[in-house]
Amino acid sequence: MVKDAKDELVAYAPAPRSFVEGILRKYIDSMPDNSDDELTVKSLTGDLSIIEDAIATVEKIHSKALKGQVAIYEMCGVCPEWRASEQVCSGIRELTILLEDILCLAMEGTSTLAEAHFLGELAYQKYQ
Repeated sequence: MVKDAKDELVAYAPAPRSFVEGILRKYIDSMPDNSDDELTVKSLTGDLSIIEDAIATVEKIHSKALKGQVAIYEMCGVCPEWRASEQVCSGIRELTILLEDILCLAMEGTSTLAEAHFLGELAYQKYQ
């Protein structure tokens, strides 16, 4: 189960940082850009469902991996296989955190997200 979840994650998001950048790019591309009114521009947001859908997909994959991890623990306890499954689950959780960071800032407003991106403060920008 864990291997299937890992394979699914690799197929969906082969490189976490690039994947998150792509989701951010899609979100930015969804923002309306036809306003000359500065006040209106500051209140505009893109399609949050782009980020929310990515989070939901990653969480679904995490759920599968977690079920496998629990099964391994119940059969073997903390063993090499369980440790390997923990690495997979941890990586999936990290991807969720990177996406949630963007979602939270996007919900605060476009200017907040843009400022964090400009300053290199987005979680994915610090991700190794």
